[in-house]
Amino acid sequence: MPTARYTLAPGAVNVNGILYVVGGAEFPSGNVVVIAKLEAFDPATNTWTSKVPMPTPRADAGAGVVNGILYAVGGYGPSYPGGEVATVEAYDPTTDTWTTKAPMPTARWSFDVGVVNGILYAVGGFSFSGGQLATVEAYNPATDTWTTRASMPAARSGIAVGVVNGILYVVGGSDGNGIYHAINTVEAYDPATNTWTSKATMPAVRSSLSSGVVNGILYAVGGGDASGVATDTVEAYDQATNTWTSRAQMPTARLELAAGVVNGILYAVGGITASNKLVAANEAFTPAPVPLSPAAQIQALVASTLITNLSVNIQNQLDAKLNAALGTLDAAKKNAANTAANQLQAFVNAVEADVYSGRLSCTQGVSLIGAAQNIVASLAQPPLFVALQCP
Repeated sequence: MPTARYTLAPGAVNVNGILYVVGGAEFPSGNVVVIAKLEAFDPATNTWTSKVPMPTPRADAGAGVVNGILYAVGGYGPSYPGGEVATVEAYDPTTDTWTTKAPMPTARWSFDVGVVNGILYAVGGFSFSGGQLATVEAYNPATDTWTTRASMPAARSGIAVGVVNGILYVVGGSDGNGIYHAINTVEAYDPATNTWTSKATMPAVRSSLSSGVVNGILYAVGGGDASGVATDTVEAYDQATNTWTSRAQMPTARLELAAGVVNGILYAVGGITASNKLVAANEAFTPAPVPLSPAAQIQALVASTLITNLSVNIQNQLDAKLNAALGTLDAAKKNAANTAANQLQAFVNAVEADVYSGRLSCTQGVSLIGAAQNIVASLAQPPLFVALQCP
């Protein structure tokens, strides 16, 4: 990256295959200087380009993309230590211009944002006057308006946010219990129901980390440990199994960095080391393919019924049988694999009946049954009985 910096927006945002890094701070003469820089990385050419800076210099802001427009939200500035701001500015990459938008109701910094169905959610953060925040506010670019949503169960700053299948995950951060108190809390927000759910905690406590989502897996990258020391830790969260696994460490340990994903590759950009050295490094991580769990395969099969032109009644009938199998696995019941296999057999029987009655084509039936057979194989169960034969 051309400019070594830290406290940049934790999300390095992807707009049409280009990664944009927003704001942050540097200390060229030993004093912290808040900056407005916007720099863009093109993975195809491995080159950086400077873009028109933000109108308002800011550090520790949030950044998200809706319909090809980058939104820079909140932060602190324009000088250090300064105060938190509610400023929202929108960048259009096609014209290289910025536009001022409706301010966020709650001024804050050290938070993160996620985008679900065209709505930008600003989560948590810190206020000089109020400390750690649990606040969640939603911005609709179509109307340039903000609404307040259900607060996080616990106030946190220094968090990372990732969106998987329409669910917003808030990972790690600091709860303010002491000068620096990193935590490993993970909570999930469902915008459709405006509710929060606690999830499996990260193995490592971390604050001022970043995250990216690749193929439905959320990667928590870097951050500071319980003592505020920069780490190189990378851990992966699987929504389908609610479990974490350790992945290859970053070459450069750092906190207050940015991370973003382009074409299945996760990029970790900028930050600050344990020795207070600003980082310009841009390091790329290509996740190894992660075999889908049986539960994830069932979820994918449910999703496939939405795109095979099935009638609503047929779709609901088949999904009910799949969801019964999924519920068995999620509940971790005794003999769950055998029970789930029996429920998948019921799904196959229903598919065959729908083919024979003409409600499904034979090609559709074979595709759905083949997916069910793959799931049963991953459960280490005998193959399902299939009578269907296509001409």
